[in-house]
Amino acid sequence: IINYGDFYDIGRFQGVPGLESVVLFPNAEFNRDFVNSSVLSFDSKDHEYRSEILGNDVGCGITCFAIQPINVEYAADKISDFISQSSILGRGNHFIDVCGGFSDSHYFILIHSDGKAAFDLDLPESVDEAQRRVVQASNFRIDLAQKIGQVIDRNMEWVEDWPHNRVDFEDGKFVYRKGAIKVKPKGLYVLPANAEAPVLFYSLSDSFDIPTNSMPHGTGRKAPRSLLKATDEEVQEFRKEVYVPEIIPSSSLRGEHPLCYNDFDIILNKFFNQIVPIGELPVLAYIKSFR
Repeated sequence: IINYGDFYDIGRFQGVPGLESVVLFPNAEFNRDFVNSSVLSFDSKDHEYRSEILGNDVGCGITCFAIQPINVEYAADKISDFISQSSILGRGNHFIDVCGGFSDSHYFILIHSDGKAAFDLDLPESVDEAQRRVVQASNFRIDLAQKIGQVIDRNMEWVEDWPHNRVDFEDGKFVYRKGAIKVKPKGLYVLPANAEAPVLFYSLSDSFDIPTNSMPHGTGRKAPRSLLKATDEEVQEFRKEVYVPEIIPSSSLRGEHPLCYNDFDIILNKFFNQIVPIGELPVLAYIKSFR
């Protein structure tokens, strides 16, 4: 076990056939059977797909699109009205952010979803099925963006897609990334913290040497959603800082409030010498499903 955090439970991994290594990132948290923000590598010999690692969140990820400037409240209201017609975005912390850009000439939209509301809900039963689900989910986010573009009358220019629940065959091993993205030096990546903090755009230095070429997809929760929620007063203060469409009830924001998430230090303090910051995208509007 390569542990970048403060704890691990070795018993959780004992007896798992073929398991060769585990990487736990600083924000790793035990949830269900395996660990969020972790990477597990298996010997490829006679490997059978371990559906309990990724669960039904296979393919979940974040896709980024650039758009021309727009009235943020107008865009957020239109997007929220559109996704409120179904549960297409997904529940939990799936979201759409309208972000400012590096200049006044462009904005960005981030879509975080697994897309499973739009296709087969069955658990993948093989590596091949899981990999197809990853492609499906990525295509779903791109398709959803094009529909959003029509709703807000903007061309959605694709920037990048970062799946963070996936399984790959690499260097003779099956690598499961749970809440972690696949990376390489000089690539382009985003690190969100919470619905209020700017989203960090970053690259990686040539000296990047984290095993399995992975990084956390976000800063992670301070505690499970069931154990930490904001008060109604704290939610109202948050709504003053970031635009949230009125159609989204405050009750659905209590578990997604910024105080429920770690700040950037949990990641940056550990990997500061390998991360190359590119810029910050201020979150101007936050949209989530409330079904």
